[in-house]
Amino acid sequence: MPSENRPPDPAGPASGPRSAELFDERLAAAREALRSEDASARTDAVDALRCLADGTSSDEQVQAVVDVLCAYLRTPDAPAPADRTSPAAPPGPDPLREVRHAVVETIGDHLREDTRWRGRDYDFSGAVFDGGDLSRAVFLGGAVSFRGARFTGGRVLFTGARFAGGRVDFGEAEFTGARADFTGAGFTGAEVYFTGARFVEGSVDFDSAEFSGGQVFFDGARFTGPASVLTFVNARFTGAEVRFAGAEFADGTVSFHGAEFAAGSVRFTGARFTGGTVSFSWARFTGAAVGFAGADFFDGLLFFDSAEFAAGKVSFGSAVFSGGARFFDEARFTGGKLYFGSLFTGGVAVFDRAEFAAGKVFFSGTEFVEGIVRFEEARFTGGTVTFEGTRFSAAAASFHGAEFTGGTVAFDDASGERPEGLPANAGRRGSVIRCLPDEWDEWAV
Repeated sequence: MPSENRPPDPAGPASGPRSAELFDERLAAAREALRSEDASARTDAVDALRCLADGTSSDEQVQAVVDVLCAYLRTPDAPAPADRTSPAAPPGPDPLREVRHAVVETIGDHLREDTRWRGRDYDFSGAVFDGGDLSRAVFLGGAVSFRGARFTGGRVLFTGARFAGGRVDFGEAEFTGARADFTGAGFTGAEVYFTGARFVEGSVDFDSAEFSGGQVFFDGARFTGPASVLTFVNARFTGAEVRFAGAEFADGTVSFHGAEFAAGSVRFTGARFTGGTVSFSWARFTGAAVGFAGADFFDGLLFFDSAEFAAGKVSFGSAVFSGGARFFDEARFTGGKLYFGSLFTGGVAVFDRAEFAAGKVFFSGTEFVEGIVRFEEARFTGGTVTFEGTRFSAAAASFHGAEFTGGTVAFDDASGERPEGLPANAGRRGSVIRCLPDEWDEWAV
């Protein structure tokens, strides 16, 4: 290989009176080799830079190597394959793609080990990614920027990575058919931003991840297309703040299936859901705060079926539901608080076979203008469910088959049509159902 690309003696640049000068010379040679038209020369340069950083005890020199590697990923002469291939050209090996992956692999390998590469700044802003492996990488500090990066295909792995400090920024990044995989990652103190990111038929997976500290923000992110997927399946929230303020979900899927919310918060304040699916099926709420205040749901599906509410707080205050369906069937309320105070202008809200054993569920101030709300075969054995000030106007409400054996179900100042299926003794002395409006009591049969 050319002498300027030959990996240096690991002891060379770190010792002797000319160490700084030798380092600068070899760094410049490797940087120049990365401009070669020969992909193999570029690969040799990546290896030379790895050896150069591994052979120094200087954090500043390691940062200098990292800066060169990141700059290469940002260069416009290393485009994604789709930008360079003629439609008539048959698919084949892409040497430049292999160089890009070698850069990401080199960085990932060093972040997996306890090396000086940890805690450095990594600037991938505007870079193009069509794959790469940062699995089990450890981010202990420093600033890592993917701001404005384009994930154009393939799979970028962050599986098992640890974000224990510093800042990781995916703001304004674009995922077009790519998959960013954070399965099993741990967030214990870092700030991670997906603010303004766009997901167009792409996916981000946080399955089995643990959020025990720090912040993860998706404020203003846009998920468009039926194949856009964001998953937190079996994730654990034990102290972090996760936020989707003002995010837009147009089709696609957001899933917290089986997730546990023990502490911290997850908020969708002012988010817009225009179709698609949001699922909290089988989730467990044991202490965290989950909020949809001011969110708009236009069509689409929202699932809390078989979820358990044991502690903490879930709020839909001032949310608007227009069309679509919300499923709380077979959910268990054994503690905590669930707030609505929402406007339902169509669609279906289902609490069939749900169990209300403890805790509090508030529909205070909720308006059911159209659509259907059902508590059929639900079991009220404890706790409090209140419909104070609720309006049932042109909406069909049903409690057919429900059991009222304990707790309190209150309809103070409710108005509109009496829900179907309420027992004949509703509102009478000794009944679990209390404070029925006078006109409803007169309709009792």
